[in-house]
Amino acid sequence: MSYDDLKSKKIGLLCGASYPVEFMEFLKNNSTYKEVAKNSQNFLMLATGRVEFIVAEHGNGMFLIKKLGLVGKIVPLLSKPIRENNLYIIFSKKTVSSKYVRRFSSALKEFKNTDTYADIYRKYFVE
Repeated sequence: MSYDDLKSKKIGLLCGASYPVEFMEFLKNNSTYKEVAKNSQNFLMLATGRVEFIVAEHGNGMFLIKKLGLVGKIVPLLSKPIRENNLYIIFSKKTVSSKYVRRFSSALKEFKNTDTYADIYRKYFVE
């Protein structure tokens, strides 16, 4: 999938979300888009055919698909993300010591190797 696949399509966006400049320029010149206040509104508009595509963060999108009862009705297009970036937990140096951050990072790394983590990951990120 490429931006060209979105030409003349109706796209659902989240108001106030950050999208790449080139993506927004493409939409302004080639598509119609509607911005909504809540991501759940985008998913419901997609399910009812009011838009043809929406843009959502994958993990949140999978959560909303399950929450809204849209499993099997809406599927993510993973082949061409709008943006790829990692999420990070950020600590304030004013309130959290570097020793705590190191302990947290170590514990998180260990936790990611557990069955509990695998269950959580499957629940929220795997169809």
